[in-house]
Amino acid sequence: MSTRAGQLAIASGIVGILATLVLIAFFILEAPQTVAAGAKTSRLGALNDALGGIQLLLLLPVAARLALAGNLPSRLGAIAGVVGLAAGAIASELYVLELIGFTVNYPMVAAGNGLVGVWILTISLGGEPRLARGLKRLGIATGAGLLMIPLGVFLLGGLGSLSDSRLALRNYPFLATAAIGITAFAIALPIWSIWLGRQLRVAKAEARNLPPA
Repeated sequence: MSTRAGQLAIASGIVGILATLVLIAFFILEAPQTVAAGAKTSRLGALNDALGGIQLLLLLPVAARLALAGNLPSRLGAIAGVVGLAAGAIASELYVLELIGFTVNYPMVAAGNGLVGVWILTISLGGEPRLARGLKRLGIATGAGLLMIPLGVFLLGGLGSLSDSRLALRNYPFLATAAIGITAFAIALPIWSIWLGRQLRVAKAEARNLPPA
């Protein structure tokens, strides 16, 4: 573990909080007009997607670092995390740049979040024993929440919303998993990232017998 990894994790959490604030502003200010106009995106929606991609991108070196430093379960989980973080970040940014459409972005982001959930669950359930107990508990909740996203999309009919959004509004199991997944990504993941980053920095400082910055 390294100080740089801790800084990146904290930066990811901060960007994630900004993305959440933008998402709230989108639902308050732009969502009704966007739906009424039948538009596929909006300025705040695009900004939220861009920030979400950066949030994931900043976590990618953290997962890669843990893949090199942890035990076998931690390494396997971190590899899944690297793939998921890269997929989610790339899909988000390409969608904002209008290089891919929603039909490509949607399943890529869902699958990516699922792999990120696997990573967080793996290190929280013992793959990374140096994590604080509270951080592990938050990680279990966060990872499980992120896994709800691919569950709803691929197994509970979420892909049907690609052709008709009204189908999603009547699919209550999918809506429930979507609500849990969004909460995990927008709220729990930024908090987990900042807490993880803080612990990585403290652990590095203790290893050097120096007070944390």
